[in-house]
Amino acid sequence: MREGWAWPVVVIPPQGGWDTDAGESVKYAMRLAEKALSTRRDAVRGFEVTFMFANIRGAKDLPAKVKEWRGMKCGAIVSFGDGAVNAELARLCAVSGPSVIYAYGEDLAIKDASGSPYPYLFALDFTYFARANALAALATNENQLRSIAVITDRTSDKLAKGAAKNVAMLRKHGLEVLPMYVSAMRTLPLDIQVQTAAGSDAGVLTCWLDGMSAVSVWRAAENMPNRGMKVYYSGGKNNFLLDAEGLMLVDKDDVLNLDEAGHKLLKLSISDALNKNVKDNVMAARAYALAKWVVFAYENSQSADALSISRALSVAKEIPLSSEILSINPKTHRPEARKYAVLKVQGRKYVMVGTVNVYSEEIIE
Repeated sequence: MREGWAWPVVVIPPQGGWDTDAGESVKYAMRLAEKALSTRRDAVRGFEVTFMFANIRGAKDLPAKVKEWRGMKCGAIVSFGDGAVNAELARLCAVSGPSVIYAYGEDLAIKDASGSPYPYLFALDFTYFARANALAALATNENQLRSIAVITDRTSDKLAKGAAKNVAMLRKHGLEVLPMYVSAMRTLPLDIQVQTAAGSDAGVLTCWLDGMSAVSVWRAAENMPNRGMKVYYSGGKNNFLLDAEGLMLVDKDDVLNLDEAGHKLLKLSISDALNKNVKDNVMAARAYALAKWVVFAYENSQSADALSISRALSVAKEIPLSSEILSINPKTHRPEARKYAVLKVQGRKYVMVGTVNVYSEEIIE
């Protein structure tokens, strides 16, 4: 890179490296954003933004690499890396910079003990516990639902915490909630708990349990004389759930995964501008959104120093994640809102039957 003509932004590769369909698709999408900026007369105060695709062997390389990147005046690092890489980037950069933008971020806490986001950490996705908000939003959309039961495994801190947040959100929306607690490995089958929920006139029973326990709940609900109670599941898609006809869950990825129109548009734009063929549409969409987020920061910062870039990243707007247009919340360093898919098991398939909006300021980490 010729010194003095571009602002450098480092990109950490996805698993498998750059010579994969995912890696190449990330490159093409970020090059598209880079090229669009370079065609403008003044670009960013006379400079371009260039994405530098790093090669690292793992987290152990990062202390030396981050020192090198700081010396290059790198204002941001975009990471498609694994958990160990992302954790090390957080350790090195959270309070010292440069900014790190995670391509995912569901399992990352980017807030400090006071609840404020670290100044140099950002993420495109919401945390695991956002599903509590999504399931609450789904319940409030049910016609004439007045009462809901929530069952969780008291031996799992993660499931119990998610259930507690879910219960709080449901009550905030004015629903009557019956919380139920089990030790799932010692309580199967769960027929008595399902009967208790039905006896409370709950129209929905939400399972914050492992997948096999959730199937047990669904089976017991199916065997009730009155089969009108719906069963929600807090976890993700899995093949062993496909026998649970009518089971409902929420998914953070399928709004993007199933956006064929958005994928087609980006794919055509890359083909026209770069003569390249995208093979991983979802990775390309994420990469393009992250690139536009970075470009916004450079365009709207007072200077290219790390703190100015961080401040601009925290208020970015009009970030295109395929067909979803995002704004960043400065109080969370994540998007203001994201759509979650509502999935229903139908004919041994997951069918998207709607979406719900989830807001980052309401989510716990």
